[in-house]
Amino acid sequence: MTFAGMEPILRLFFAMVVGGLVGFEREIHDRPAGLRTHILVCVGASLIMMISVEVSRSYVGVMQSDPARIAAQVVSGIGFLGAGTILREGATVRGLTTAAGLWMAAALGLASGAGLYFHALGATAIALISLSLLSRVELYVALKRSTGIIRLVAQDRPGLLGSVGKLVGSHGVNITNIRMTREDGDRIELLMFVGFSPQSDKMALAGDLEEVQGVTSAEIRGRDLQGPDE
Repeated sequence: MTFAGMEPILRLFFAMVVGGLVGFEREIHDRPAGLRTHILVCVGASLIMMISVEVSRSYVGVMQSDPARIAAQVVSGIGFLGAGTILREGATVRGLTTAAGLWMAAALGLASGAGLYFHALGATAIALISLSLLSRVELYVALKRSTGIIRLVAQDRPGLLGSVGKLVGSHGVNITNIRMTREDGDRIELLMFVGFSPQSDKMALAGDLEEVQGVTSAEIRGRDLQGPDE
């Protein structure tokens, strides 16, 4: 088989690699859509793009055909899959980043299917930087603002987030974002980005959080807790 004959396989394999890189980052953070989902989305989008191009070529000189029309439906259609990863827990919305990751995986697949390898590689690098390195920037910025971060280590169990959220809310604390990371065994680490009201008693809140079933440690961090020189 010639190199030209191998081109479709190369494009699909390339889509699997770049989609897998984004999916692996989501997988290690235990997100709803992980490695396999991102690979399937990316490879599927790549195949659709190649089909669009081939169909367009087959009608050259017969009728006007736009190869982008079929591929464009991927952009709108992926929204239904992304919506399934978005969860609302009280006042907090989770899964938006994973939904955006799926949308990016579809775009990477379209680029791979069109043979735009360098475009896909560049976009993959930017996506990985945004998902991994920039998350640390978010953490640093949150610590420097008057808002704080509540860090919990707990045994994963049904209803844990609900119990914690209800307790935090009862102390007049507003949760703006939650990041969960699975550790060894059934332990998880919860980082809650919060805003405190003037009436919030942070020491009392930390003590109450440690009394929640399954919680092994609780700490609250932020500039307003440790002073301007932290």
